[in-house]
Amino acid sequence: MRDPFRLLFVGLFALAGCGDDSGDADGDADSDADTDTDADSDADSDTDADSDTDSDTLGPRCEALCDCLFEICQSELGNEFPWVDHATCIEDCRALPVAGSHQEDGNSLECREYHCNAAREDAGFHCPHAIGEAVCVE
Repeated sequence: MRDPFRLLFVGLFALAGCGDDSGDADGDADSDADTDTDADSDADSDTDADSDTDSDTLGPRCEALCDCLFEICQSELGNEFPWVDHATCIEDCRALPVAGSHQEDGNSLECREYHCNAAREDAGFHCPHAIGEAVCVE
């Protein structure tokens, strides 16, 4: 019989603690409201930060893609290779949509990255995709 009473006592003690939390919830609600306001301000900052981060990460990704394209696909495609220099390749790359996940088709940076890397094994098949023809099209 003592065990059920201990359980009841622990349960009541826990409920009493919950009651104190509800009193703090009003205070937290005010804090949450302030946090929400800050979150909105932070959201604007985060959006700007995300844009900067995307831009910062997009540069190296485009450089890597263009390095791959020039290394593997330029000789494979000959006159069909669309860029005369890295700068125009990188500029075009920065204009590509970013899907945010692995892609093997569709107009995205990820699709072209995938196919350029795959071109290391089969350039004749994957280079046209890597430059934006066939499956990596707009």
